[in-house]
Amino acid sequence: MIITATEAQNNLSKYYKIAETEAVYIERRGGYLLKLSRADKTEYMKMKLEELHGCFSKSSNSDFDQVKYERLVEKHGSAKT
Repeated sequence: MIITATEAQNNLSKYYKIAETEAVYIERRGGYLLKLSRADKTEYMKMKLEELHGCFSKSSNSDFDQVKYERLVEKHGSAKT
């Protein structure tokens, strides 16, 4: 099914439902803009795992060690390593 961007914008929930069973191509000014289709569960899970990995890979052990040190100082007045 091919629809215009305006039609997609005005009836998006309708096309979400249609996209569960068939691909919906949304065009703008005569050219394809995007394809709306049902997501593959495996592909979706990989994407979510990559997002989580990005969250955890930004933190480092040195940050964790620093937080641990600061909490020990707060609790005991000095930290022993």
